[in-house]
Amino acid sequence: RVSPAVAKAATETGVAGLELDLDAYTRQLGERIGAERELMREIVARARRAKKRIVLPEGESDRVVIAAGALVQERIATPVLIGRRAAIEGRARLHGVDLGYTEIIEPSKWGKSEEYVKDLMNLRAHRGLTLEEAKQRILDPRWLGPMMVRHDDVDGMVCGVTRNARKSINSMLKVIPLQDGVRMACGLMLCFTDKGLIGMTDTAINIDPTDEDLAEIAILAAEEFDRLGITPRVAMVSFSSYGGTPHAHSEKMGRAAGIAQAEAPHFLIDGEMRVDCALDPLVQERYDRCRLGGEPANILVFPSLESANIGFNLIRSLTDTQVVGPLYLGLSKPVHVLQPHSVGVSDLVRLVAFAAMNADRPKA
Repeated sequence: RVSPAVAKAATETGVAGLELDLDAYTRQLGERIGAERELMREIVARARRAKKRIVLPEGESDRVVIAAGALVQERIATPVLIGRRAAIEGRARLHGVDLGYTEIIEPSKWGKSEEYVKDLMNLRAHRGLTLEEAKQRILDPRWLGPMMVRHDDVDGMVCGVTRNARKSINSMLKVIPLQDGVRMACGLMLCFTDKGLIGMTDTAINIDPTDEDLAEIAILAAEEFDRLGITPRVAMVSFSSYGGTPHAHSEKMGRAAGIAQAEAPHFLIDGEMRVDCALDPLVQERYDRCRLGGEPANILVFPSLESANIGFNLIRSLTDTQVVGPLYLGLSKPVHVLQPHSVGVSDLVRLVAFAAMNADRPKA
C-alpha cells in the first residue's frame, strides 16, 4: 500500500492527476470502470513479475519523485531517476516519500558517459555533431535517458512530465531504433469509455501519414491489442464510408485499409468508414461491404495527427473517459512520452507499468 504521506503529498501539491486512493494504489490505477480495472490489474501483475528497471529522466520533478515512491511500494518496477541526488532526496523528504530501492543517476557522475558520447557521435555523424556537443547532450537527461535504454543499462523509459512532448520525442526517436521490419513509430491512446475500450491512433508522432504509413499504424495497433489479449477490430475512419463521398482524402483511407488487409489478413481491419459506422452496428447494416460483423470497432485509425488529436481530446474533454498513454509502438525498446493532458502521478505509474511489461516480451 502507498503510505498516506505519499498520497497526501500528491494531492496537496496538485500533482496527483487523479485522486489518489489512500488505502490501495492499485485500486486507484484502474477501478474506475470494469475494462480499465481488469486490464490494469493484468498489466501491473505482469510488470511485477518482470522486475524491470525503468528510467525517469525528469527525476527532480515532484510528480516523478512521488510516482517513484508508489512504484517502489507497489513493486511495479525499479525507478531509475536522473537528476541531482540532493535535489531528489530533498523532494522526497518534502513530500514524505520513501524512495526505497529507487536508483539515482547524476549525469555528471555517470560512469558510461565516454561510451555514450562515442556512440552518439557515430549516430549523429551525418549531422556533423561535434565531440563537445555530444558531451553536453549526455549531460542532458533528455538524451541520457534514451541512451541508457539503447545500451541496455535500463529496460525502458517514461518521460515528458516537465518538458514539451515534441522535444522529448525528438531525442528519443534519434536514439532508439525501430523494430526489425518496421518503417515508423506511432502513438496509441487507450480510452476507457462507458461503452468499452477504444484505441485511437496515431495521436503522437506522424503529422500527415501516407496510405502505406496508415496501414502500418493500423497493424501496429492491432498487434498491441493482440498482445494485451484483446481481439482487435480496426476501423480506418474518414468522412466517407466505402466510397460514399469520393475524395482524395477518403480514398487514401480506403487504400490504407486494403494494404493493411493484404499485409495482415489475420486481423480484422476495415474501411474507409465514418466514425458512426465504426461504432454503431445499426449504421453498419447499411453497408454490405462492412466487415465488422455487427460489432463496434475497438481501434480507430485517423487520417492525420491533427484529426486524431481533435478526436481524442473531444472524448477526453466532454466525457468521463479515463485514458492511458500514449503507448509508443514500433520501437525496439519500451519508451513512452507523456503528453500535456496526462501529467499526473497515476498517468506516470500506468505508463511505467506498460513499459516494464513490454520490456519482458521476447525479442522478435
